[in-house]
Amino acid sequence: MTQPKKTKIKDFNKFLYNATNTPFSNKRLLKNIDDQKKRIALGKPSMIIIDGKSGEGKTTLGDEVTEYYQGKPTNYELQYGQGGSDFKKKFRLCIQHKLSVCIYDEAGDYNKRGFWSKLNKMLNELFDTYRVFDILVIVILPVFVKLDDHLFDAGIPRLLLHCDDRGKKYGNISVYGLNRMLWMKWLLRQRKVKSALECYKREQPHYKSKFKNIPPDRAKKLDRITKEVKKSKLDSNYFVDSNLMSYKDLADKLNRTRDWVSAKVSKLGIKEEEIFKRSKYFKPNVLKRLEKELKD
Repeated sequence: MTQPKKTKIKDFNKFLYNATNTPFSNKRLLKNIDDQKKRIALGKPSMIIIDGKSGEGKTTLGDEVTEYYQGKPTNYELQYGQGGSDFKKKFRLCIQHKLSVCIYDEAGDYNKRGFWSKLNKMLNELFDTYRVFDILVIVILPVFVKLDDHLFDAGIPRLLLHCDDRGKKYGNISVYGLNRMLWMKWLLRQRKVKSALECYKREQPHYKSKFKNIPPDRAKKLDRITKEVKKSKLDSNYFVDSNLMSYKDLADKLNRTRDWVSAKVSKLGIKEEEIFKRSKYFKPNVLKRLEKELKD
């Protein structure tokens, strides 16, 4: 973590440990992160997984690991992807701007239908062409054990940083390597444990570390970005849950252009149910009226 300019020592020490001059208390963690650079330099793919319950500091830790790895602050606009489509966009931007780390944060997609199959498909496709890009991928999830076996068979996940029992000033990390991750996945697959979270109680970490909070200015910026995405998802889910349809939704259902739908809606004098961000949304029965127009 880089020291801000004109920062007093007492403030500086709030965010770094004296023993390591980083946000991390354990030097072994620094070595393990540095080891990923060596792997990538040899053309070998590498992924760091950060998992834990909500509010345990996963996003903060991902930010700090990124900064330590690349030696400069995380560029949230280019390196921090929330959800699958945003991550793909950010990964392309990382290639374009020659950045060495890209972060995937599930950003509330975890409970959606098909989440794991989509995530595993995306990661497998990404790492199939990984050697071309030399980018460390950091994946932030509630639990890691449902990640595809193919990723582990290929030796791609190298570190698991499990966050738990966060306090006001620092968080706690349990660090696992590839073999112990494989063992925990086996425990769940063989139903030796009742839940994914129970895996952490059955397998001891290689070691533990603490990590301090990021400075307030960065914390506010990161919090604002994550809240904006979550609000956007909430707004989108509202229209899905209420069955309201946009011009695009209607056009897709009818296999017609948006302009065709707009013209027919105007001709029939159909009034929108709601307007959100300059987009009009209609009740589902509008679809039947437009289908009738196609038949006439």
